[in-house]
Amino acid sequence: PPQRMPSLGGLSAPPATAGGRAEAFEALKSTLDEISVKSVLDFRSAGAGVLAAEAVATAAACAIANIDETVQLCIDDIDPEAPWVDALKILGKPGHFINSLRRFPWATDAGRVPEDNIMAAKHFLAMAEMEDDFGHPAVFGLSRWVECAINYWEEHCLGSAESELNDSGISADAARSVPSPPRPAQPAAPSAAVAAPLGQVAPHQRVAAPPGSRQPASANPPARSSASNLGAVREQPSRIPAPPV
Repeated sequence: PPQRMPSLGGLSAPPATAGGRAEAFEALKSTLDEISVKSVLDFRSAGAGVLAAEAVATAAACAIANIDETVQLCIDDIDPEAPWVDALKILGKPGHFINSLRRFPWATDAGRVPEDNIMAAKHFLAMAEMEDDFGHPAVFGLSRWVECAINYWEEHCLGSAESELNDSGISADAARSVPSPPRPAQPAAPSAAVAAPLGQVAPHQRVAAPPGSRQPASANPPARSSASNLGAVREQPSRIPAPPV
């Protein structure tokens, strides 16, 4: 069944909230309890021209941008060097603004708060914290809500990642301990029998002599066998001198 949005009179934890996410939700709820219609109106009247107040209002607007009709804002259109010029205008309807703050955890759980919202909220919250004085207690109260909203969003993303690992049967520790894939084998060294460069003859090759040419005599001619020597003696004619007359 569809989830019921919280009323302005109270706020209960979203379903499936556990662990660090539950603590983040309680902190978010605690800061929201300190924000009232009067404090929002005081914020708007005292924050004009105060850089810290305008930056905090911009951070809150970025966090809840486009989760409902209260803040319709394109994050990419904001100048990162200065607060949003219309940031204080959204506080003109404090009831709608507070209701959007209450919807934030449900919108986060439904995946309707993109990362760009949170990155922009972080940026302008850091800009506000660079100032020495927030000027009004309401400014400090809203800055605490923005900080808790960022923390809740990050806890939600962490819980979603762990849930995906559990669904796949892999724990977070096991995922970190998976060994890295082996390195590819090194290519084999080239063989020693490499073809000789053009114009050279490898030591184990013998080049045939061209026809009609004489091969040089070997320095050490092969010895003839004893059998061939005997045959040569038999073939020679006898040269016995004739007897004297």
